[in-house]
Amino acid sequence: FSALGISLVLLVGVILVSAFQRLLLYEAAYGFTRVRTYTHLFMIWLGVLLAAVAVLEGLGRLRYFALVGILTCIGFGLSLNLLNVDAFVVRQNVSRTMQGQPLDVAYLAELSSDAVPALAQRLADPSLPQGARDRVGAVLSCRAALDTQQSEPLPWQSFQWSRQRAGQLYQEYQPMLSAYPVERVHDSLKVNVAGELIDCQAFYSSFD
Repeated sequence: FSALGISLVLLVGVILVSAFQRLLLYEAAYGFTRVRTYTHLFMIWLGVLLAAVAVLEGLGRLRYFALVGILTCIGFGLSLNLLNVDAFVVRQNVSRTMQGQPLDVAYLAELSSDAVPALAQRLADPSLPQGARDRVGAVLSCRAALDTQQSEPLPWQSFQWSRQRAGQLYQEYQPMLSAYPVERVHDSLKVNVAGELIDCQAFYSSFD
């Protein structure tokens, strides 16, 4: 019975490896998103759980499965927090531009304030191609303009460290962001990128 149980776990592992390889192909072709990052980490932890089940079955200690399952869930949750998913997505997608891949700045602009430090870091990276740097700078300028135009301050209950940090970075990187001025044209904000006015909403469809 134990041999059959371990064989079944190994066969499920084969399916998991196949699915993980397909996910890697998606990430290589289209870049990272939140959902793909969640799935990427989940598959890794699921593989750890399957390996633990096989070991427990072989040792005759399957009664510890519940404990192992709980620890795996905790590990998955902690890894999401330690990774900082939005910043990870920015780093990975911008790094792809070094290999000639396109940069989906519209998706980057939809990320939360957790992505701002990674965007600012990439903006200051001299090795980043100029075209990608211009798009990252435009996104940051739009975010800064949309953030500072709030008419009423948020109550203290809405305080977020990531939003506070983003505001500090907007001021710190203002000399670099000045190369991408934001103008108000007919009640809409437009950013000037190399003489071309681009509507901020084209980059940014939702703001946290």
